[in-house]
Amino acid sequence: MLNDFSALTIYEVEEIKPLLEELLQTDSPITLNMQPIEKIDMVGVQLLISFVKSAHQLDKKTTFNNLNETLIQFIEACNCTKALGL
Repeated sequence: MLNDFSALTIYEVEEIKPLLEELLQTDSPITLNMQPIEKIDMVGVQLLISFVKSAHQLDKKTTFNNLNETLIQFIEACNCTKALGL
């Protein structure tokens, strides 16, 4: 799903948001492969938090796989690991 993107920043959010919304319509647990994502900003983190909250409201489990160290460090610096379930 995120394979076509190398970043999750303000510039990609408008394209990625509908893809995440589609995932919420599925019946299965949601796993996002973050391997292609090399860069993230606060808008990207906010999108992911919103996605996780929406999934939680629908009783859907969400997980993130293959987060690189750069993403993890940025998410930790934003103090958003708990909000993303990391």
